[in-house]
Amino acid sequence: MTAAVRFSHYRVEGEIGRGGMGVCLPAWTWQGVLFQHVGLQDEARRSLTAALAAYPNDSFAVPFIGQTYFAEGDYDGAQDFTERALAMDRNNLYANLFFPAIDVYRGRGQVLVTRLRDSRARIGDDPMFVACEALQAAWDGRAARARALVKKALAGKSVVHAHHTVHLAVAVCATLGEPARSVALLRKASKIGLPSYSGFRDDPHFEALRSYRPFLMLMAALKKECGGYQREFGAATAP
Repeated sequence: MTAAVRFSHYRVEGEIGRGGMGVCLPAWTWQGVLFQHVGLQDEARRSLTAALAAYPNDSFAVPFIGQTYFAEGDYDGAQDFTERALAMDRNNLYANLFFPAIDVYRGRGQVLVTRLRDSRARIGDDPMFVACEALQAAWDGRAARARALVKKALAGKSVVHAHHTVHLAVAVCATLGEPARSVALLRKASKIGLPSYSGFRDDPHFEALRSYRPFLMLMAALKKECGGYQREFGAATAP
């Protein structure tokens, strides 16, 4: 499958072009969200920033700008834009979904508890939240609880797309020292809408995988795929 065909596939199957919620969004917004998912963070920011310049009330674009920073390990930037989205709309679906992951990646276990309670009160429960709890349990050394929560998260149905939950599950398995399971799940995430070479490359939880041959092979394939997207679509980003 060529990069162009796969890119179109994500656009149609992911329903990102309509925000996944039946809302018509500016062209730069859906393009930016797509770029963010396939690992082109700079291109994503340019498109999403252009969308905001044209439509300042585009609260869908704002949390995804935050996600470009999250993918690069800039959690201050991720939190800043997520907070901006919530200031625009306290019940913003994606901001509420993404914020707990920012907290757990920053190691803010105590804040995570409050954040999850608030997000659940705003938008209901979601497997992403369970995956965040699993990652925190892994950080705390509670392996049995982490595995049980990952199993629950992967069996659940998200209000959006499952690939974010699967990415968090990879982080859990990598933290628990399960490289084969980690790569299997990472391959799944890349096939169901998140082939994010840059996001996986810069994920701090994947440090133990960086000498594991199956991980390196998968990353090499994703790097090649990301390069294909950049060559075919990079020139189409906003100035």
